[in-house]
Amino acid sequence: MFANLNYLPKKYKPVYIGYLICLLVTYLILALVRPSILFIAVVFIAFFIVDALLLTRSQKKIWLPLLVDLFIYSCWFIVLFPF
Repeated sequence: MFANLNYLPKKYKPVYIGYLICLLVTYLILALVRPSILFIAVVFIAFFIVDALLLTRSQKKIWLPLLVDLFIYSCWFIVLFPF
């Protein structure tokens, strides 16, 4: 996810760094609280949408970074709510 900073224009890099900090803090809070599966899914979908919107500002192809981010979100979801 930190590699996505290479894809963004300079004016969006501070916003993306703030987004990553917010994402990590939220993940830690969710790991400690362990809310319902629906709440975790909604939070991760919202973060993925924000990630996708930020990456659309790039001039480069973003399909691979989006797929990698989706894989990371899926892994985090499985860690937080194992089936």
